[in-house]
Amino acid sequence: MSLSKLTATKIVEAVKNDKVATARIDSFLQYIPGLMVPGIRGMRGTIRNLGMALGEGLLDLGAQHAEVRFDVALGNNWNPFDPNLPGSAGYELQCTGIAEAASSAIMAAISGIPAVKLAEPRPRSTSFSHSGVYVLTIDESEYVFDWWVTLDTDNPYIFRYKDWDENRSGQAEEFKGFSGFHS
Repeated sequence: MSLSKLTATKIVEAVKNDKVATARIDSFLQYIPGLMVPGIRGMRGTIRNLGMALGEGLLDLGAQHAEVRFDVALGNNWNPFDPNLPGSAGYELQCTGIAEAASSAIMAAISGIPAVKLAEPRPRSTSFSHSGVYVLTIDESEYVFDWWVTLDTDNPYIFRYKDWDENRSGQAEEFKGFSGFHS
């Protein structure tokens, strides 16, 4: 089965209408046009991740020199940029946190999205580590919506699952120009 423009629109609308998903996805980086260089996908997400990694490193370095604990009550050195700590900005704003929030928004609205059976966060099984929103249709067709690439709730990249899983970024279509995938 194909993925229609209508179904893709309903998926994007479900995510756009979810406050948690929107807070995790949207970034000022979406307004910098030079960050969407043809052939170089994911620059916006990469720049945000690098900024958080720098913040994490600086906070860790500062804490070591000042012998400061970020959260004595929790008994650990809590760092707001730690990508492995659920609830931290580092976790919520990276691809996995975005995929979790977006898939939850889609599942909450699934009764109004034609032909969609399931949406869930899914890591790639090949290439470098990355997560997107896996969408399964009622005829078992598989797609991935990837908001991390654009950091724009209105314009995820849409892939056929196999292309996404094998990191064939050139096979993606931006939602704004998407007319549907026809089998």
